[in-house]
Amino acid sequence: MKFSKICAVMLAFGFAMGAFADAKNALIAFYTTAPDRYLDKEEVIDGEWYALVWSADGVFEGITTECKPVDSSDEVVIVASLAKGRCCPYSVFQVDSSSVHSTGKYAVYMLDTRNAAKTAVAAAGADGKPAYVNGAIAAMQYSVTAEEGVSAGSAVAGAWAESGVDAGSENFSQAKVASIDVVGANVEIVVEGMMPGIKYNVMMGADPGSLESYALEVPQMANEPKFTISKNRAKFFKIVREPLAK
Repeated sequence: MKFSKICAVMLAFGFAMGAFADAKNALIAFYTTAPDRYLDKEEVIDGEWYALVWSADGVFEGITTECKPVDSSDEVVIVASLAKGRCCPYSVFQVDSSSVHSTGKYAVYMLDTRNAAKTAVAAAGADGKPAYVNGAIAAMQYSVTAEEGVSAGSAVAGAWAESGVDAGSENFSQAKVASIDVVGANVEIVVEGMMPGIKYNVMMGADPGSLESYALEVPQMANEPKFTISKNRAKFFKIVREPLAK
């Protein structure tokens, strides 16, 4: 993943900015060169979300499924649906002057909010953030100093880095099997406690110690709590969270 051009500036043009922002706001501008890719190597879907985050120690610990920081001392500053044409076009994150940090590091993350079929991204929730997050990929870091403000960004290890979503977030619940019924040639498994934004599948096998195959080609999410599987495919089943990338 390469960035054609990255810049981050503190603008103080009262005339130019006065119509819509405090002149002391931090404006962090960036764009990516297509194609941006998820962890499974598939190209980003139009409308995908990007996040500006901040960490005091320069190490952002990750994002929860609720689009909150894993580490309470970190911040998810701004989240926006930006992807278009397989990348993020030139965009500007504007950080209010009252919230600008003079130390630490800002970073840009591309989120993965795709549905189970990987055909659409999450809509905005009541707070303006995506309704759920499956994963996140670090893109760029921006150093911050009291003397210079937000400095130009540089690539993280020359590429985007993986950052899994925290499964131990405040609303985490372990998915449990509520009922199992045999209906004709199929086994219907109803699951409760599925978390929004998490993709679930069924591992199956001939015995409990060899559950090695996924039963579903397309995983399911919280809005699909019933799993239907042919009863001839296996004898033992287990509900699992499907990895972000195979």
